[in-house]
Amino acid sequence: MGNFGWIFPQRTNGRLDAAAVPSYGPAMRPFLDLVGASGATYRFRLWPENEPHVPIAGNYAFVRESDEGAVEVVVLGATEDLSQARAALARSQRRGPLQVYTRLNVARTTREAEHADLAGGYASARAEPPVG
Repeated sequence: MGNFGWIFPQRTNGRLDAAAVPSYGPAMRPFLDLVGASGATYRFRLWPENEPHVPIAGNYAFVRESDEGAVEVVVLGATEDLSQARAALARSQRRGPLQVYTRLNVARTTREAEHADLAGGYASARAEPPVG
């Protein structure tokens, strides 16, 4: 289990202690909304390093974020087991540090349709063929 102490930050005299609230920084947004070619928005969640992932089907995105907050989607993928997505990350890391975001999506037809829509919306990203 990870450290989830930040979920309940400390309060002093009824005020939130700002030092207890995590700062994700530009490369650590907890959620990321990606827009497909159709205009549909898909919400992805950050998969923190050194944390296990539920072995469930879904979509993933490897992204890089600049200090100014601009997001570059480097790789898009879909798989039957998101816990294995980091294996693909190793092949992409030579392009620089990347963050992994996942979206749970059990239904194969939905997962593949969303993958195709996102690949169309991020033409510069490498779209890996769906697995499973």
